[in-house]
Amino acid sequence: MVRCVLLLATVVAVLASRGRAAAAQQAAAEVETRAQQAQPAASDAGEDADVVKQLAVLEEIDLLRNLDLFEGTSQQAPDAGTAPDAGTSPDAGAAPPPQPEPRR
Repeated sequence: MVRCVLLLATVVAVLASRGRAAAAQQAAAEVETRAQQAQPAASDAGEDADVVKQLAVLEEIDLLRNLDLFEGTSQQAPDAGTAPDAGTSPDAGAAPPPQPEPRR
């Protein structure tokens, strides 16, 4: 009877140690997998930096184009033959008529 109890305890201890060993191996495999996934991410950082630089250049080009559009409209002279706005009189930009000098 004592032998059966000792044999049963030995079997339980072996099974428990195998379960712990399997869990340790699984944890080690997960750590290794995460490390391998982190390495490509580090190499992708260089590619990401290049993409960010290219986007910055494209944004700067777009801003310059917009600036050229606004500068182009302000440098053009308005047509002399265009009619004034509906709310202004035709002589709105003319000098006021000369005032007669007061008499003494």
